[in-house]
Amino acid sequence: MERLSFFKLPIIASLIYFLISLLLYFLFTALYFLNQLPYNVIGFIFSEIGRILINIFNHLFLETLWLFGLLSLMLHTANIYMVNKTNIRWLTLAMAILSFIAYFIRISIKFNFIGSGMLFETINNLFWAMISLLFYSLSIYYLIKFFAKYMVKNQSSFELTTTNSVQIHFILFAVFVSYLLLLGYNLIINSIGQVYIIGAEQYRHLYLLNYFFILSILLGIFLAKRNFLCAFEKIQYVKLLKSVLIASGIMLICLFIDYYFVLYYMNKQYIDSYSVLLNSAYLIFLLLLQPLLSCLVLNIVTRGYFMRQKSI
Repeated sequence: MERLSFFKLPIIASLIYFLISLLLYFLFTALYFLNQLPYNVIGFIFSEIGRILINIFNHLFLETLWLFGLLSLMLHTANIYMVNKTNIRWLTLAMAILSFIAYFIRISIKFNFIGSGMLFETINNLFWAMISLLFYSLSIYYLIKFFAKYMVKNQSSFELTTTNSVQIHFILFAVFVSYLLLLGYNLIINSIGQVYIIGAEQYRHLYLLNYFFILSILLGIFLAKRNFLCAFEKIQYVKLLKSVLIASGIMLICLFIDYYFVLYYMNKQYIDSYSVLLNSAYLIFLLLLQPLLSCLVLNIVTRGYFMRQKSI
């Protein structure tokens, strides 16, 4: 029986998508710079590097993360695992089309309207982000469904074993929950920036919270890996969906409540919106709260869904 790799083809396709999207992004950025280029060219370019890198992470990296998870499931459903010239050729064409579609989705669907408060802004941003994600996911689905007809399918189906079943479910859970947590966190931070006036010093401190949030997610996922002990005979789509939505939902709601009440209190007291947030005591508390919450929620959820022997 031929040995099949579950993630090799999705990794290659996701890398192709990222590179094409990156080239497309820099192409349109270069065209924009040519129209906006000021007298001080060097200073202008260096001032834009940070914004460009943030946009690459917020858009291209997160899109690629979501794409990798969906591709893994869709290619598995279509029984396509073989890495050959035919499959790579069709996937490259599909990823090129998807890159253009994703770019126009980004510039067409806006979710940064000014509202009446942080709660309104977060709900508004969440709504438009979900619309954008829906169009992006549907584009992936129909492109892969169309090009799968021309790709080489494997004669034998992929067999889940005790070892690879645990690894596959853990990787898929980590990918999807990381995407939703990072997307939700970005929406909360963007809502704060739209409601409160943030200076350069506050942004530097805010970046510290961003990096620490990412480290908290990685720590929580690393510790939750020990809960993936149950081997399944087929991919547990329902378990993955429920566990990812519950874990990311609880963590983001708690994080939003924490930010919302602190900033609302500060606004009521007519003080600088970030003076208490950046206070050493509160900053230490927030930095400790994030990894504790991440580890607690992810451990409880994964233990409930992936240590049970009963398949859903």
